[in-house]
Amino acid sequence: MRSHFLAAVVAAIAWGCAARTTAAAAAAAPRLVQWHFLGTARLAQDTNAVRLRAVLAQSTTRVVLEHATSRLAAAATTDAAAATTLTCPLLADLLAAESFGEVRGGTGVPTQWLLALRLPAERGQHWATNWPALVRALGMAKGQASYAGGWLVGGVGANAAAPDLQPLRARVAQAGRAEAWLEGEANLPRLARTFGWPTNVTWPQAHFAVTGRGLNVRTTARLAFDHTLDLPLEAWRIPTNTVREPLLSFTAIQGLRPWLTGQSVLAELGLPAPNQVFVWAQSQVPYQTQLAWAMPNAVERIAALRTRLLPVARAHVPWLNLGRVEYDTNSHRVSWLGFPVIVPFLNPAPDAGFVEAGIFPVVNPKATVPPELYAQILGRKELAYYDWELTQPRLADWLVLQTLQGMVAGYAPPLTNRVILSWLQDTNVTGNLGNSVTEVTRTSPRELDAVRTSAVGLTAFEILQFARWVGGERFPHWTPPRPAAAMRKAGPRTNAAPARPNSPKPLRRASVPPAKH
Repeated sequence: MRSHFLAAVVAAIAWGCAARTTAAAAAAAPRLVQWHFLGTARLAQDTNAVRLRAVLAQSTTRVVLEHATSRLAAAATTDAAAATTLTCPLLADLLAAESFGEVRGGTGVPTQWLLALRLPAERGQHWATNWPALVRALGMAKGQASYAGGWLVGGVGANAAAPDLQPLRARVAQAGRAEAWLEGEANLPRLARTFGWPTNVTWPQAHFAVTGRGLNVRTTARLAFDHTLDLPLEAWRIPTNTVREPLLSFTAIQGLRPWLTGQSVLAELGLPAPNQVFVWAQSQVPYQTQLAWAMPNAVERIAALRTRLLPVARAHVPWLNLGRVEYDTNSHRVSWLGFPVIVPFLNPAPDAGFVEAGIFPVVNPKATVPPELYAQILGRKELAYYDWELTQPRLADWLVLQTLQGMVAGYAPPLTNRVILSWLQDTNVTGNLGNSVTEVTRTSPRELDAVRTSAVGLTAFEILQFARWVGGERFPHWTPPRPAAAMRKAGPRTNAAPARPNSPKPLRRASVPPAKH
């Protein structure tokens, strides 16, 4: 739970670092983010979310949070002394205490930050007295704060107008007993412009809530769009003869055809855009992740990829300038040879009318997937997305896949921060990650509802991205991968003899008994 809230705080400070260099904006700027957080001190007394509390109790987790907080304070503050005496202590109180918060901005760039913290009298008076020094330390233009009724209410602004604290005081006065640990709203269209998120995605308004439920954390979100969704939902057709145990994860997503039709890659490859795609990972080898989707005339289309695949791939991803494509007439499989370790492939699937793709072909195991997994999906017409995973082994898979991606792309090792690596390798942390189940359903022509049950609120992939973010050199900004010095030569690259597909002995077997939310 602290990782969720820390991410929100990190984002706000990151915006602040950028806002110090921007021109003044209107005082009555629209809200970008608002939240209500109960604070980690109260959550420690909750008997729910047993796995999350076990993760937070580990020394490696505490070190990661302290590492992130200190770096965040240094990035937000104009001098090191102020970071130590002002910003770090304020962030510590913000994590521990119950709080309300708002971030406002006119064109996506934040210009005001408003905070209300429930604090003991001594701490509240301390911050009310030292607020002018905090404003100067943050490089802001204006700020004000007061302490009354057990609440510190304060704000800072990047423009000449003093922050208006009355709306936040009203929220505090009207607050009742909260059921959610963390609840808030986010203006994702404006935030997308701030962070430079992809422009080919239509971003919605989002309302989110996180709370404990038994062993796990339950996360919900309502996504409201300003237009009717072009989301064709159909009866699910799962390639059950292709998906096989031992599974580590299984994902089903549909409504993709309109978006994929707008992407040029498939058209250049001569492939039709599917509406449903299925992705699963197996525990036979660490990088055994495969995909399947429906494709008419699969044999003919796959054969045509012999001459199309490399030019199209290199045009869109320039570092894919290695290897060769081979076509096996017996299996009708296209294989891309020349990569380190992996052998990307595409071939007709065991289920008629489907194709199967992956990065390492193996003999399809005989063990079928328990019907309980498919029962979570079949017959649910409004279900757009379903994802289940065993988070601990899947996190190990993503670490390997990230390393392989860096090898192919010519990047330096992505994770070198010892604090972060120690956390990711701590079995007392990863051993408490359990299962994660995420569902997204269409509830109206313009709305989607998402529900997730998980140990810490994040999937394995999201945990890895959080670690990369916090451990990056440019934190709290995202640190892009760095080219390795030995891989900077231009022109085609070749590798040693490619790995041969085989059927290694399974390392572990996954049981798949996910329950509906």
